[in-house]
Amino acid sequence: MPIVKMPADETIKEKFSEYVAALGKVAHSWNFLQERLGQLFVRAIPTAPHKVLLAVWYSEQNDRAQRRMLRAAINSGAIDSWPSKLPTNAKDDILRLLEEADKLGLKRDQAIHTPCAIMTNTKELK
Repeated sequence: MPIVKMPADETIKEKFSEYVAALGKVAHSWNFLQERLGQLFVRAIPTAPHKVLLAVWYSEQNDRAQRRMLRAAINSGAIDSWPSKLPTNAKDDILRLLEEADKLGLKRDQAIHTPCAIMTNTKELK
């Protein structure tokens, strides 16, 4: 019966270093986008206190649910009460951004949650 020999931890770390760095960039970029959407949520509702809106935003840990909250705020006319005039296409642009973020979220999930492994040359183990 063949014995399975696992590569050393350092070998595994070396082989995965580029993958891990790229994955870190994906995670960081995603978190950056989600934080910006949170800021937009706070600014979209100028009539409520800043700290209350942040509490509402962060009460939900799910990214998709947070985007649904922002979408609901935008669709309910929250930005209509802004003190300054917004471009006429602002609402459509924000909704399009949220739609793209939802699509991108699926790809992000695949990247973050994809299993990975190292295959060894079994011929060398015999």
